[in-house]
Amino acid sequence: MGFGQMKRLLAKLSRILRRGTRRRGHKSADALRPLVIIGGRGPAQASIAETVGESWGDQAVTVWLEHESSVGLSEVAHNGKASYIIAVGVDAVLAAAGSGLELPMDGVFVHDELDFRFSNEYRQRQLLRAFAACERLWFDSTVAMDKACAHGSDRPHLLLPLASTTAGTSATSNVADVVIVTSAETLARAEEQTVLALNEALQQRGTDSRVVAAEQLFTQADLDDKRMLRAALSGRGIGENSVVVLTGKSGHHAFVATALSGHNAVLMDATVENASLAKRLGFPTRALARGAALVERTLSALDSESSILSTHQDVATPAEFQEAFERAIASSLPAWHEEGMAELGQVAFDLFFSTAAIENRSDGARPQRIRAMSQAFGDSDAPVIRMTSNLNLLERRLRAALALVDQGAHPRFGYGENSTAPMLDAALEALERGLLQLKSAGLAFAWFVRDLHWLDPSSSVSQTSDALDFLQQRGVHELNTMVRLADAMFAPSAPAAEHFDRLLLTLRDSRVEWLTLPPGIDQANTLELSATRSTAADEIRLVYAGGLGGVYDLSMLVQALHGLNRPWHLQCTVREEDSQRAHDLLAGFPEERVSITVDDFSFVGSEANKTAGLALLDSAYGAASFPLKVMNYVEKRMSVVVYQDSSPAPLVERYGVGVIAERSVAGVRDALASLPRTVDAMAWDQVQESESWAARAASVRQTLASLSDGRMGGVSQSSKQS
Repeated sequence: MGFGQMKRLLAKLSRILRRGTRRRGHKSADALRPLVIIGGRGPAQASIAETVGESWGDQAVTVWLEHESSVGLSEVAHNGKASYIIAVGVDAVLAAAGSGLELPMDGVFVHDELDFRFSNEYRQRQLLRAFAACERLWFDSTVAMDKACAHGSDRPHLLLPLASTTAGTSATSNVADVVIVTSAETLARAEEQTVLALNEALQQRGTDSRVVAAEQLFTQADLDDKRMLRAALSGRGIGENSVVVLTGKSGHHAFVATALSGHNAVLMDATVENASLAKRLGFPTRALARGAALVERTLSALDSESSILSTHQDVATPAEFQEAFERAIASSLPAWHEEGMAELGQVAFDLFFSTAAIENRSDGARPQRIRAMSQAFGDSDAPVIRMTSNLNLLERRLRAALALVDQGAHPRFGYGENSTAPMLDAALEALERGLLQLKSAGLAFAWFVRDLHWLDPSSSVSQTSDALDFLQQRGVHELNTMVRLADAMFAPSAPAAEHFDRLLLTLRDSRVEWLTLPPGIDQANTLELSATRSTAADEIRLVYAGGLGGVYDLSMLVQALHGLNRPWHLQCTVREEDSQRAHDLLAGFPEERVSITVDDFSFVGSEANKTAGLALLDSAYGAASFPLKVMNYVEKRMSVVVYQDSSPAPLVERYGVGVIAERSVAGVRDALASLPRTVDAMAWDQVQESESWAARAASVRQTLASLSDGRMGGVSQSSKQS
């Protein structure tokens, strides 16, 4: 049994025990008569209202803003003898705060209300006013807590129990085989692409499907008709055998998934938010996917008589929902408290830091790597305190970590990553101060350097920066600081480490002692038997994904293709800003031989033993780096073509999942001529498991554990003096 399974089992046992031993002796909690004020309409609000009704019963009064706007909140509170307010949403909190009620209040916030730019000063003020009016803040996930911290929250954070009520469904004859629940009616490009890909695949299969925005699953009309959430979902075509796919990120998704738990096969688009929810709810790994993998697994769920994706998961009962609030209200929680991350009584914790934000973007290696490693490192047997260089988030989480240490908690392992640009001085100084104190308490810390583009003359960063000297000074300062602090310094590969040392040769007095940490396999992207197009029997399909120009030099590949005497087709998936460069680079080939797209590569499919991914970069950076695209190809079971002196070559050779080319035009042409390379399914299974991001996170912890006995590791003694 793995750590994750063990933790879920213990959580269930704990809840069972608590049901038989409900807390007594806290008169303020036992006498709690909540006034529940709900702002907005949707599954989240409906679920909370139903849960309150089933838990507190007539001890609670629920007011829907606008729906009961003629009734003053003060009068409702007085008539209901309310002793406490639970306000759902920013509008509800501010309405309660402005009503003159002198009652303590907890706020419940769905992460939709936290997703806005920091430059939006009006929303920022409103949100902070709402936070300040509350005793405690409740969220659906720790990712939502991250956002609240980044906006400046200084209140205790708790996880809202995701409870399923006993309310039944209403019969409907208009059931869809697949219901795609989107985050909104107007979609961002990535989510729109997801919905289009799902619909296309379902139409080709002849499957009845429906698309509905999450907020439309429970509307004012449902509220007026006193319809329960499960009945409203049935009315939108979700029957007992429907497969439900939750796309994008919505504050309603957690509540829809909870309502359907035990009834339907549910899959989630692998956003940062949904990954956190899936972990809370104990979803199977395969239920979280993106792009072509989400399409493939949706079709698989339809074909399975007893789908492995059915969610009989870790949902709470209404009684546990009530108990959680009563317990929190009766407790005295420190301002830094964050359930599931930093709590009084913790005996140990780990730490994750990223210079850049943890994002849903997939248009570059950096955001993909940070996202994947943060999730993998977070799957631990101890709570993980997650930080970025956002100063609000960083300073709050460091305060929490140091407070835990003061109370006897053991800081175990820490891991951090740099970004394309160095962090601001204030963030670096705060991180340095915090790490020094945590290391004195026993923290073993590792730092990963993905690249030094600000030093590489061939990179677009160096070529386009208006203040390159200043950028380089900050970058060197950040690197030297982390060399002093880190017990282990990681680079993507040994050639990458050598490249870094060459770039740093005149800027440091000593060499860094690097360890290697290549990119990993993201299980949310892995395919099994996907086929998105039918290739002619003797045609090889070639795929390139990534940047073009500068360090992404494909000139040798282009020359090799000109003399390749066999049918082939090249698909280039590039960033939008590189589209014209791609057309210029490939202008000499017939149009039917080449396709250029600016789509998300996660949507690109593969045909077994007919598709090859190209990682043939001719720059010094390309020779030294371990491109994430190699692992993206392996996720899709594409044979990989790499140079024999490149960083990924040993992995490709070890598992037999590609072709090794000599670094010459003739060598590339010979490698392409040898395709297709037949790879056994077991080899794909082995590489996808052994080279996963989970394996990368485990290797970091193993390295740090081996250094925790007092031996110097990761950097040389002289390096630590620099």
